[in-house]
Amino acid sequence: MKLLLVLLALSARAELYSPGRAGIVIRDLAVIGEDGAPGRLLSGEGPSLLLPVFTRCFGTCPVTTQALKAALANTLDAPRVVVLSFDPADTAKDLQEYRAIHKLPSTWRLARGADAAATRAYLDQFGFRVMTAPEGFIHPDATLMLSPKGLWAGTFRGADFSGKDLARARARALAADAPTFASRLGAGGWITAAGVLLVLGIAVLFYRPRHAILQCGVEQPGSSQGS
Repeated sequence: MKLLLVLLALSARAELYSPGRAGIVIRDLAVIGEDGAPGRLLSGEGPSLLLPVFTRCFGTCPVTTQALKAALANTLDAPRVVVLSFDPADTAKDLQEYRAIHKLPSTWRLARGADAAATRAYLDQFGFRVMTAPEGFIHPDATLMLSPKGLWAGTFRGADFSGKDLARARARALAADAPTFASRLGAGGWITAAGVLLVLGIAVLFYRPRHAILQCGVEQPGSSQGS
């Protein structure tokens, strides 16, 4: 069964999806680093790939970790990576061992949620639902793209990352912090704007200036009555 899960994860191409709530700033999370020091998850140091895991995972977590490491090794301007453990049982030592086992780059940040309920609520913002299971947890195989200001810019689902999609996700994260007028309006804003334009159009269509009404039926200069 374990081997089947690993093979399925390896065969799943990482598809990039738009965020469920575009333009929404994700609230930050209190975490504890692998050195045992408390801190905040987001730092504003550039686009971030957030990889939620639990260190005892035997399926998608290690597979996705290795796939992401391999893909980013050949990616220019790679975003920083934050590996977040949502397992309350994980310790600083567990995070250190996870780094050592997977030979993760020194630029990657590993942390665990300081509070289990707050960590679950944080991940729920992305639709990343975690369920407790006898052998650990059931969770999506998802990697989250965040902008420097903490906006949710996209989600990778799957483990087979491509350099092209990673570059596209990074560009999307940078663009999220400088939204266009259209993106600021959003769906509700566009509906309101369309309604206002419709009302103005109707008003222009039926409006007639007062002097035009007064001149109606007046003989124009140079015109003659019938002979």
